[in-house]
Amino acid sequence: MKRKSVLTPTPLLVLLFMMLSVQTAFSADKAALKTILTCQIEYWSVVHLDERDDDGWLLAWKATVSGDLTGELRYWFPETPPAPESIYRDGEVGYYLARWELWDGEELILSGESAGKTVIPTGEDGIWDGHGIVMRASGDLSPLKGRKTYETGTVIMPEDPAVPSTGSGMFVIY
Repeated sequence: MKRKSVLTPTPLLVLLFMMLSVQTAFSADKAALKTILTCQIEYWSVVHLDERDDDGWLLAWKATVSGDLTGELRYWFPETPPAPESIYRDGEVGYYLARWELWDGEELILSGESAGKTVIPTGEDGIWDGHGIVMRASGDLSPLKGRKTYETGTVIMPEDPAVPSTGSGMFVIY
């Protein structure tokens, strides 16, 4: 009888240990648990600052990021776009190539590359969208390296050319 009482808690302890160790392993990597990370972005043009990186790419946009990730997103553009703007019947289409960085304060936590287009109907605000890839990820976000990105939003075209463009949209890692 005593032997039975000693053996009964052992399987329960093993089961409890297994449950706790699995939960601990997954909780250390929360970003990898979600298949899609979705963020809201609010952005503004900073091209007037004429800030360039070591390769001559221009810091064109900054954005506050909220949602599954938080921080400040920065978009860098090369001197010339990958293709010339196209005029169509009711507006124009511009193409872009960008390097983006997601900063948490002073720490770079993600970076990547993307390409896309901006459509601006005559006399209206624009809409942009692009696709890319996460090239660098640090810390708990390291499993995101190599994942694809999608970005989209509106571009509010101010009437006064001296006023920077703004907009809102989303940034998705999948």
